[in-house]
Amino acid sequence: QVSVLLISIPESYFNKLLGPVEFGKVALFDSGGGLIAGNSELAPEGKEARGSVRTARAIDKSNWQLIYEASEKEWSGQISRTFYSGIGLVLLLFIVFSATSMLIAKRLHSPIMKLQRVVRQFGMGNLDVRLEVKGKDEIAELGQTLNTMLDQLQGLIHDIELEQEQKRVMELEALFMQIRPHFLINTLNSIKCSLILAKDKLHSGIIDSLMSLLRAYLKVNEPATLREECKLLGHYIDIMKIRNEIPLELEVDLEKDTEKLIVPKLILQPLVENAIVHGLVDHPAPRIVVRSRTVPDGIMIEVEDNGCGAGAEVLAGLNRRLLYKDDEQDEAYQRVGLMNVVQRLRLTYGQDTRLSLHNLPQGGVSVSLYLPQGNHQVNLSEREGY
Repeated sequence: QVSVLLISIPESYFNKLLGPVEFGKVALFDSGGGLIAGNSELAPEGKEARGSVRTARAIDKSNWQLIYEASEKEWSGQISRTFYSGIGLVLLLFIVFSATSMLIAKRLHSPIMKLQRVVRQFGMGNLDVRLEVKGKDEIAELGQTLNTMLDQLQGLIHDIELEQEQKRVMELEALFMQIRPHFLINTLNSIKCSLILAKDKLHSGIIDSLMSLLRAYLKVNEPATLREECKLLGHYIDIMKIRNEIPLELEVDLEKDTEKLIVPKLILQPLVENAIVHGLVDHPAPRIVVRSRTVPDGIMIEVEDNGCGAGAEVLAGLNRRLLYKDDEQDEAYQRVGLMNVVQRLRLTYGQDTRLSLHNLPQGGVSVSLYLPQGNHQVNLSEREGY
């Protein structure tokens, strides 16, 4: 040998290598059985104890020996700790998952319960209840849709209540007009007979016209055809000619397809009365024309006079009130004949019904009634008991 190389390795180096062993005993011995590092309780030569695990491995080129030994208590305890740690981790994850699930379910269930409470209160009569919408998720969108639906339902309920109130008022007015009408008709019939016996055809005809109008008032809630309504207008004109001492003429020009149009009884009389009172009393040759024709999606009825007309501002104001559907704004005009006409027509044909006034180029005023298309052309004479 020329030389000898000596290598010195500190014990801490081996202890660092053997330190990560979690359980059991480990030791490193040299070829002579001397302890280099590790647990001094181990012997290089020993028997495996009962219930324990012992392993020995030789290290190449050095004849060193690495010995590991673990008792049953150590390795079974480690397995138990690992098992219970796993169980604890699973329980912890289960608790966290359950809490998270309950929180999410509560966040989803709470808005649904609010929706249910709002719908229940609305159904019990609280029409002003609404859902407080927060956020922009699906529940918030559903709540917004519910609020819109409740607004529409409240509007419909208000319209129905208003319509029923209008019908009630009109029925009361009809009842007021029927106070002892049979007594009046019988009395007028007696006067008519006396006039006929006296050969007074003029006044007996007026009495006859008046009786026809009274009979129409008795049946004001029954519908009539447009032709029958114009016949009543003829009786009304006869009375107004004597009452106002004017040579009033009535011209009726009905399109054949519109003659059997169903209309509320006495619906045209207020229009003719307005024409007489406001434009024809002082006219030397007063004349009223009633026309009807079919138009796209409906029927148009026009009542024209040859009077002095009306101011543009007055007609504009009337047309605005006639088109405005909020009765609270028109409370002061509920007794006006035109408002009564348009309300009765809307109750019969719907809210698309229109009534408008305009001046004629040759003088006078034209009142136009538009009735939307519907099943109104019925032959009333075919009805049983009519």
